[in-house]
Amino acid sequence: MKQENQDLTPFYPEESQNSQTEETTVAEDGNLSLIPIENRLSYNFTNWYDNLQIDLAPIFQVISETTTQIIECTRQINFSFLNSLREEIQRTTNIVAECITSPLVSALQELLSCIAKSDFSKELASYKVKFERITSTLLQTLYDSNWFPLAGWHNDIDLFEKLADIIVTNKGTKKRKKERIDSLLCGYFTKKKIKEITLEWNNLDFPDYMKKMLKQSINAYMRGERVLTLAFLTTLWEGMFKEKCGQHTKEKTAEIIAKNGYDKLLDDFYQKMILATCYCKEDLREGIPSRHGTLHSWYTEYPSKKTVVNAILFTDFLMKLKPITQTEETSNGTT
Repeated sequence: MKQENQDLTPFYPEESQNSQTEETTVAEDGNLSLIPIENRLSYNFTNWYDNLQIDLAPIFQVISETTTQIIECTRQINFSFLNSLREEIQRTTNIVAECITSPLVSALQELLSCIAKSDFSKELASYKVKFERITSTLLQTLYDSNWFPLAGWHNDIDLFEKLADIIVTNKGTKKRKKERIDSLLCGYFTKKKIKEITLEWNNLDFPDYMKKMLKQSINAYMRGERVLTLAFLTTLWEGMFKEKCGQHTKEKTAEIIAKNGYDKLLDDFYQKMILATCYCKEDLREGIPSRHGTLHSWYTEYPSKKTVVNAILFTDFLMKLKPITQTEETSNGTT
């Protein structure tokens, strides 16, 4: 039975009911032909592809353009840099490997192993006692030299070591030791260092008018007009203490200094030196920013750099003290 020629041959034509190995389909001449079943797939796919009405040119154009872009990107890669990076990584790896196997690192590993197995509580307690003794000696030495005791504590281990060296190596009189300390600290607290310290005041919680007055007093110091700085700062301290602890009494000032974790010598410096009563010019102490001396004009000479630096350092200390209410909240865990 003859079938009419069709435009599109089915991908899977129906098999003849009369044969399991042969198939009736449309040949190229339009006549019925028997196509071997093993050629069926290729024959039908060819006819199916030829009859597709799809323009594949745009698709191949996109593939071509994408390939070109990939090639251009590849050309831009700096392979010399990657090679250098690889070589540097390899070199560093070799160095680390050599260090790990060196005798020094092996000894350090052994030491750390011993430390891990040891109980250093007694040793740490011993070092703590020694450090506290050194600290106490340093504070007392600065106090005895008419320096604000915290003058040696400004996040500078080098300064601390130099002061400790003076204390340990001094073979002369107390006067000689005092002169060496004066020379070291006056050289350390340059105008640049004073500026660094006082710039921190801008971030503290004080009224703007107060900051403005403080800034002008420091500017006077920078111009070499030390007397203006001293005269102004000595009038602030009583009011600052009242702001911090409510009252300006010996008990309250001692309390706030103690609650901030400072040594009693700092309160002594204020009570026994700054606030010391001066009945005459001879009662003034060298280098001490005496409030009575300023208010009653007991000075016999222009204020020294040491005197004004002490005034600035003490002002800095007061400004950074936490008020009593804050120290109580901190100790109660309600920060």
